[in-house]
Amino acid sequence: MKTSKLLLSLAVFAVAFMTGCAKVGPGHAGIVVNAAGSDKGVSQQTASTGWFWYNPFTESVIEYQTAQRQEKWTKNPNEGQAGNQEVSFTNKDSMVIFADVAIAFSLDAAKVPAFYVKFLAKDEDDLDVKFTNGYLKNQVRNCLNDNAGQYDIKEIMGDNAKFLHETQKCIADNVAQWGGSRSTNLG
Repeated sequence: MKTSKLLLSLAVFAVAFMTGCAKVGPGHAGIVVNAAGSDKGVSQQTASTGWFWYNPFTESVIEYQTAQRQEKWTKNPNEGQAGNQEVSFTNKDSMVIFADVAIAFSLDAAKVPAFYVKFLAKDEDDLDVKFTNGYLKNQVRNCLNDNAGQYDIKEIMGDNAKFLHETQKCIADNVAQWGGSRSTNLG
């Protein structure tokens, strides 16, 4: 009897030792990347808030924030990142305009597996480099350039509701495949 209890305890300990457990926090989605077997690759299902089990020998877990984030690209080093991060674009008169830009966006949890395959961001810092300050900033810059090329300076800096609306729509359309931008502010 004692031997069977000891063997059962050792078996439970061995299973617990060989399995990994990950916790996905609120406002985040996790994906499992399998490096072995016939199921190699990125799981198409996301792990939502809570605990889940995985095999730490053949699988790794990547977690992304899906709650709304805000990024600022400004000239002021006390806002956003250090150094001048403002965005430049050109209007229809070939005038170069520099603007502080703030954008709010979030990732769609259901699209996180495809997002990982596209950007291969392994953590939040890598996500900031590859997506936020790479892909997303380029999309903002491209939309500003595309739309500003149709307006003179008064329509961009003064009565600019139409310009801002078209630019925000362009950005939202371009990033909708990953989640979406909620608002874009130019200053």
